[in-house]
Amino acid sequence: MKILLVMAEKNLRLIFKDKLSIIQLFIPIIIILFSIKLFSFSNGTVKIGIIDDDCSNSSKLLISSLSNNSSISTVPLESSTVESTMMETSIPVTIEIPKDFEESIINGTPKKINVLSEKDSSMGDAITSIVNLQVEDLYNLGINANKSNDEYENLLLKYSNDPVKITSKTLSDLENDFELTQTSIGFVIFFLMMRASSISHIVLSERWNKTYYRIFTTPVTSFQYIGGNILANFSLLAFQLLIALITLNYFVDIYTGVGFIPLFLLLLGIALVTVAFGTFSVALFFNSKGYGMFSNIVITITTMVSGAFTSIDFLPENIRFIAPFTPQYWVMNGITKLQMGMGIDSIIINLGILLLFSIALFFAAAYKLKFKLQ
Repeated sequence: MKILLVMAEKNLRLIFKDKLSIIQLFIPIIIILFSIKLFSFSNGTVKIGIIDDDCSNSSKLLISSLSNNSSISTVPLESSTVESTMMETSIPVTIEIPKDFEESIINGTPKKINVLSEKDSSMGDAITSIVNLQVEDLYNLGINANKSNDEYENLLLKYSNDPVKITSKTLSDLENDFELTQTSIGFVIFFLMMRASSISHIVLSERWNKTYYRIFTTPVTSFQYIGGNILANFSLLAFQLLIALITLNYFVDIYTGVGFIPLFLLLLGIALVTVAFGTFSVALFFNSKGYGMFSNIVITITTMVSGAFTSIDFLPENIRFIAPFTPQYWVMNGITKLQMGMGIDSIIINLGILLLFSIALFFAAAYKLKFKLQ
């Protein structure tokens, strides 16, 4: 065991011999932040054009109810310039409050407020719903006023000053957050697989510079030599995963929908597969050029078809058939299960399949290395 740890320590020293390797430790954090910045869409504020032809207390209250919404910014407009202004200033929706609107409310026959928007605009529908709710409140005040202007004004004043208010807030788009989480994790997996591949390359480098042969003049077995590489590789990946998940869960403003421990277990599973694949690739080639080409192609293709870069639902049907044969798929599938509210027991099969991938690759690597590391 002591020799195994010495071999692992030796590999870690080789990894961090280049100062840039220290920076690479934090690349998963950069990937997560970049992915969120690239693929997220800020809620921001939506500009709503306002044409107030009534200029009454009722219309002002209606406009105020829209302005108090943190996701809406109201912009006064003139009727004659509404179309050109909407096009020039990117105002998606405009509401037009007709003349004598308040009078119609008092009389019990409220005039319709026009909501101008693009055809089939979901934003227009949302604003229409908000306006209709406010008009309904004003209509109820008008009924209680019994067509009395003074009574209506008194009720309107009490209504506007009522401390008990319904506060509207923009709910987080969980679907968008979940997609961002999966995309970020997908890119992190791709980077870690490429990183693990480069670490496994140490074996080939030492074979090329003859260090490999000098090591075997000491009481170091082939198992201890490869085991040290595996241990160093896996330890480094586990640390990078840890800081990546801490960033994702505690330092970015998205709801992952996945518990820290279940997600960490899934990613440790793919890390183990990655280390096993790197060891298998080394066993296959022992040639830098062939090793690099093979590992890069396999990692890129399997990540693309697994649904790590984009939702599996967006992939062609024949690709979706291939996806379950890739280990990355089982990570993304596990994340989806957890985001759907399933418990940690639901990903046991995912963890089991990742373990089987690892065992199969390690055994294949051991079989090949049995003849090469002699």
